[in-house]
Amino acid sequence: WEQHKKTDEYLIDKLMHDSNSLLGSNFKRNKFVNELSNNGVIAFIKATKLYKKSKSAKYDLIKSTKFEGKMNEAFSVLTQKNISKDDNYIESITYKTQKNEILEQIKPHVVVVMVESFGLPIIKYQSESFNILGKLQKHFKEDTLFTNFISASNGTIVSLEPLLLNITARPNSTSLGQSKYQYTSFTQAAAKVYKDAGYETSFIYGGDLKWRNVGKFMSFQGFDNQNGKIDIIKSLNIDEKKSSHDWGVFDQYSYDYVIKLLKEAKKPQFIFLLTTNNHPPFKTPKEYKHNSLVAPQDLKEKMVGDKELIQKRLLDYQYALDMAGVFMDKVKNSKLKNNTVVAITADNNTIEGRIRYENQLSTSKKIPFYLYMPESIKVQNIDTKVAGSHKDIFPTLYNQTLSNSTYISVGKNLLDKNTRHCGFNDKGIIISDNGAFYHNKITNNMQNECNKEYDSALVISDWLIRVYPEMIKGTYK
Repeated sequence: WEQHKKTDEYLIDKLMHDSNSLLGSNFKRNKFVNELSNNGVIAFIKATKLYKKSKSAKYDLIKSTKFEGKMNEAFSVLTQKNISKDDNYIESITYKTQKNEILEQIKPHVVVVMVESFGLPIIKYQSESFNILGKLQKHFKEDTLFTNFISASNGTIVSLEPLLLNITARPNSTSLGQSKYQYTSFTQAAAKVYKDAGYETSFIYGGDLKWRNVGKFMSFQGFDNQNGKIDIIKSLNIDEKKSSHDWGVFDQYSYDYVIKLLKEAKKPQFIFLLTTNNHPPFKTPKEYKHNSLVAPQDLKEKMVGDKELIQKRLLDYQYALDMAGVFMDKVKNSKLKNNTVVAITADNNTIEGRIRYENQLSTSKKIPFYLYMPESIKVQNIDTKVAGSHKDIFPTLYNQTLSNSTYISVGKNLLDKNTRHCGFNDKGIIISDNGAFYHNKITNNMQNECNKEYDSALVISDWLIRVYPEMIKGTYK
């Protein structure tokens, strides 16, 4: 059953991917050509699909909660301040980073990498014989690694969009890039913060930018450039067939492309990279030499399903992590080490369905949030056990990379010791500094505070998506 289930999941995913390709692949760098429909029938099918998906986004989290008509209470809970109905709500979640002369001089490049399916629990088995981390192990030891950290959701797009919009994932919502909001330019988008600070901003995906309409959507979110598989191949002058797998280019080429952009940059760069490896059907380059990956008995006993398929997955897992490590080697072994900040995280921990955990609740959604900072701006004595999730990544980065910059966010700066820290997954799993729990199933005071904050974060995220853009345009009723 597990094998058939996994095969079905892969075939469905592959079919969706192939369908998207048929409905208009990103096969030219010319944006006008990419927007041309192949014919009327395909255009109609695509429009129908987007229409149906957009309908599913028409739900109202505010109306379905106790905060309807009392939005000030939601903002009060989230900000830990007394917000009245007469206050300007957006101001209560608008923050400003401190003036920092060193940052003003350096203006560091900022690179954020979302590694496909990089769950954190597997690295507890890291050893010489089960070398899952590869070259990334060294950097995890040297730099900052937040470990009490969970994904906003359990899929790529539903974690990616909230992360880049400084909100938390809304349960059962559809992809914004495939909804009626696909042309909405959200004020709180992360790339806009860096763009306003004088950065050139780039969204890079190792696959096809037509996937989930991600390229077009990101063009409205403050990204000067949206670069996909075809851009990487042409820029690096590599053979498409040898450098690609089913979902895009092998990760090593995506990282090489980022390095190239950084070294050729004429102004500070903000780069967001979404990788494609560690994904069915789990292919790695033929020339890649795998490290030893003999699973310990303890891990073998926890594996569920076809062992051969799991091993194939682990080999791809290893490759993806190793390439992230190679990327960090290249940063640290060049001049980039002095003016580049790198954050590495994941979209989800999809291998959770193949491994039994002692504590499913507190473990299954864990992902890494790794942070490298040059010595000149590095912060010491960071509490890496503090609770957090995707919503907290950019508030943390803003405060470590930008001087005197304004931003809007539902999340918190993880280095701020004077605020409450909680992590949210849209399946109702919440983590606090005092344990993980399911929504509304609290066991202590800290969990109670995080439970209330999750409710408020959901409502405010929904407000930022549905209400605030209409208020700006003057069309809100």
